[in-house]
Amino acid sequence: METQIHRRIYSDMEAVWKFLEQGGPLMIPIGICSLVSLTVIIEKIYDLRSSRIIPQVLTHWARKFSRHDRLPNEKLFVSPAGKLIKQIFENKQRPLSENRQLLNTLGQETQLRLQRGLRTLEIVTTIAPLLGLAGTIQGLIYLFGSIDEISNVDNMDLAKGIGIALMTTFTGLLVSIPSVIGWHIFQRRVEILGARMESLCDEIFKKVYEPKSGIEEDI
Repeated sequence: METQIHRRIYSDMEAVWKFLEQGGPLMIPIGICSLVSLTVIIEKIYDLRSSRIIPQVLTHWARKFSRHDRLPNEKLFVSPAGKLIKQIFENKQRPLSENRQLLNTLGQETQLRLQRGLRTLEIVTTIAPLLGLAGTIQGLIYLFGSIDEISNVDNMDLAKGIGIALMTTFTGLLVSIPSVIGWHIFQRRVEILGARMESLCDEIFKKVYEPKSGIEEDI
């Protein structure tokens, strides 16, 4: 049984190698783009989880929080959203407008960290199909450039050669398509998480700067 599995694995690896070999040298950078894209996608799936960015326990605490309550354990504020809320309390002695400005600066830094890797994914979506197209053109130039040197060229052989030349374009598109989808999904995810964190911070602002009587400041 193990021997059959080993043979199957070896056969699959050999088929993949032949496919890459037929595609030409530009299949190497396309393969690198594929690995980079896969790495970024896996990382962002883990990195952009709601439970990591805005833990449910933090949301639950923020809804029940009162300005007279003591702050809970520091562990509640280790998440990106928690760090934003913690800064509000650290600067609560400052005027509201100044505190908001400081929070906006930290919020922009947080959003940039959440977007880390998306630029790389965007670059892959552009480079991969271009590399595939370049590989196809290179293959066609080589194919048609050597026709005069080959006698009795069969139509089937010519069609097979063109098919091999098109492999790089096909592979480049296979790498680019999931990268484009991933980029749009993660970019939208960052926007949603950013809006949720902003809403949560506004809720804390209203409670921290709540006037004792009447409306002292428009927040």
